[in-house]
Amino acid sequence: PESILPRIQDHLIPTWKTGLMFWPVIHTMNFRFVPVAHQSTVSHAASVWWNAVLSFHANSRAQHNHRSDKKLRVCPTKDAESVTIAESVTNR
Repeated sequence: PESILPRIQDHLIPTWKTGLMFWPVIHTMNFRFVPVAHQSTVSHAASVWWNAVLSFHANSRAQHNHRSDKKLRVCPTKDAESVTIAESVTNR
């Protein structure tokens, strides 16, 4: 619960602004150029694209936050040509 408010503050407004740039263009093009029989299909296709974009950005942020909690150490092995990469979680 404590982490939700900062997340909303950090991501809600930028996402909303991006949506304001995306949806009016889609709907303007849709209602102007697409026949009525196909308008719902275009809207649904745009919705699938929008959800994919949101999912990609949400997961890339989560992966970035997850990676920032770890440090990589290079550990030499007996074989001079290979190394082992070990992850260690930093304690905060």
